[in-house]
Amino acid sequence: MSKHEFKEIENVEMAKKLLENGTPMYVFDLETTGLSSETDRILSFSSIKMRKQNGLLKEEDRLDIFIDPGFKIPDAATAINHIDNKRIKGCPREKEASRIIRSFLGENPFICGYNSIWFDLKFIEAMYQRSFREQFVPSMHLDVWRMAEEKLELPSHKLAHVCEHLCKDSGLKFHNSMDDVIATYRSMEILMEMYN
Repeated sequence: MSKHEFKEIENVEMAKKLLENGTPMYVFDLETTGLSSETDRILSFSSIKMRKQNGLLKEEDRLDIFIDPGFKIPDAATAINHIDNKRIKGCPREKEASRIIRSFLGENPFICGYNSIWFDLKFIEAMYQRSFREQFVPSMHLDVWRMAEEKLELPSHKLAHVCEHLCKDSGLKFHNSMDDVIATYRSMEILMEMYN
């Protein structure tokens, strides 16, 4: 039994109820220029809008956008996410991209990510503050990393390792924001069943 056993169950139960009621869930991931939400910027934002239909989660829409941070991308970031300055040339800057993202997510979205409470959410919050002078307030935030920590006894709970352990890594390139969204969604479905 994990040392964190059952701490996430309330969030999982709430997420299940929202899905059963037809609330859309936005599984998301992003890649950045670095680790600081204050000084670094989002380079890519990907999300799949899912809704439960006839007992199954179905994709309704998706957003996959690259963002020009307005400065040279550090080599260390490119080494991890393979996004270089050539790739983001001509892409929207943060202000324009944030409007596209806000339009896609809507008000108070139900979001789902991987290690997103400690990382991704902070970048979105900082972007909303810079672009709109307002808070980003999700109605529900399900973090699949926390679920994996509770339910899987693994030496590492990195998304790639969890997905491989669950045999759901086929055809995916990790540290690609859309593939990470797919990996998060695949892992979430299996982990959610472990709370039954």
